[in-house]
Amino acid sequence: MATTYRKTPKGFAEVETRAHRLTPRIRNVLILLDGVRTLDSLRAMVNQGLDENIQLLLDGDFIEPAVVPERQRLAPRPEPTPPPRAPDAPGADFLAVRRDVVRVVNEQLGPVGENVAIKMERAQSAAELRPLLATASQLIQSVGGAQAAQAFRERFMAE
Repeated sequence: MATTYRKTPKGFAEVETRAHRLTPRIRNVLILLDGVRTLDSLRAMVNQGLDENIQLLLDGDFIEPAVVPERQRLAPRPEPTPPPRAPDAPGADFLAVRRDVVRVVNEQLGPVGENVAIKMERAQSAAELRPLLATASQLIQSVGGAQAAQAFRERFMAE
């Protein structure tokens, strides 16, 4: 069975809060570890230092080994699509929506979306977040395709 790792609660908290101030390279590896990707597939995404970064994340209790059945690695089940959460929708909790959109950007784009995710975390209103959503949508389209970008727009940019 191929080696996979998943985030611990401490790892998920670090992705969201940056409390432990991991270096960008180590943080990018943490973001990419999802319990399904194998180390071999990660090597194609991370140019250098993957083994050392994995060891640092293990030592810091940010990740743990994951046991994933072979069939799940080959064909992961699609996750249900959450309801739309536009930041300026009536009754929307802006901070919760901002947290959710940053998480989705990190999951879908990994290191490619780091800059836009940081800007999103700093947004203080729906008006500040709106142009960043458009930028994220364009990045998602270039990385994940038109279908992924459309799903992102439907979820976070609903009129």
